[in-house]
Amino acid sequence: MYMGTDFRKSFDRLGELTCLFPNIPHLALTAAATQDAIVSLIETLQLRETTRILANPDRPNIFIEKKQRLSNLYKYEKCDAIMNGITEDMQQETLTFPVTIVYFDNLEALGYCFQYISHKLDG
Repeated sequence: MYMGTDFRKSFDRLGELTCLFPNIPHLALTAAATQDAIVSLIETLQLRETTRILANPDRPNIFIEKKQRLSNLYKYEKCDAIMNGITEDMQQETLTFPVTIVYFDNLEALGYCFQYISHKLDG
């Protein structure tokens, strides 16, 4: 996830979200970070009261699914297509899977999809 300062420029800005929403729990996942990289991530993301769980996520109560999105020609439609299925699953599987983690590759998509899910789940 973190491969040096040039990895993803917008990644450094994620710390702004933790400042804007300090009372919301945050989760950072990485597959191959060293201890030094983890310390750097915690600092960059401005996380407080961190708990590190170093374990294989292969558990019966964890469901991992990868979905393919449309090309970038369909900027919002590609997010809608994925988020509609995820939102439906969240509504139906809340008791089985009370926590849903979705990875986005940029902050614009994160913001759009957060609004999408909030709108769909409030309705």
